[in-house]
Amino acid sequence: MICKSCGGEYADHLSNCPYCNTENAKVAKEKKHSILKSYDKEAEEIKRELPGRVIKRGTSLYFKLLFVVLILILMVSGFVVVYSQFSAARSYDQRNKDQEILEQYFEDGEYGKLKDYLNQGATGANYRKYKEVVSVWNKEESLLKYLNWFEEYDGVSGEEERAAEYRAEALQCAIDLLDECEKNRNDNVILGNEEVLKEFEERTISKMEEYGFTKEELKP
Repeated sequence: MICKSCGGEYADHLSNCPYCNTENAKVAKEKKHSILKSYDKEAEEIKRELPGRVIKRGTSLYFKLLFVVLILILMVSGFVVVYSQFSAARSYDQRNKDQEILEQYFEDGEYGKLKDYLNQGATGANYRKYKEVVSVWNKEESLLKYLNWFEEYDGVSGEEERAAEYRAEALQCAIDLLDECEKNRNDNVILGNEEVLKEFEERTISKMEEYGFTKEELKP
């Protein structure tokens, strides 16, 4: 190889002139071609392997997301189970508490408080025993109201019509009360309130006789 810069002669495979360090154009061209060829080869390999890499990376991401979702589902399920058990236990405790309070009012004959507690939303599944008594007690309260009004106007001049009206209301209220007591006592369902209902019957009949009503009137 003859150097174009200094005219010195040197071996063809050298990349530079040993005398002036000028680049050997032929060797440089071959190196460039070799580098470009290696780049093309790498590009082909990347092109060939890229879909697999993408799929592998995508699959890995998919399983990671799936794992996270499963963990979240398990956490939520666990929370729901724990909360349900807690809620059930709390409801059970509340029902027991309500039952104790209602039974105490029932035993003490405090039917007004029994009514108020039921109206507050006692959570028991079946409070028929207490509801029957409260219903009869409400009728007794209405009966006493009409009897008092009847007594107030009975025998008062000019108030005969009003007295008769209150007497009729009291009689109808007593009949309804006695009918409900009898029906609930004889429905073949033992609730434990039968004796109390019987007391309401006896008290109503006694009270009506005090005001001049007859047993025949109470059984139309």
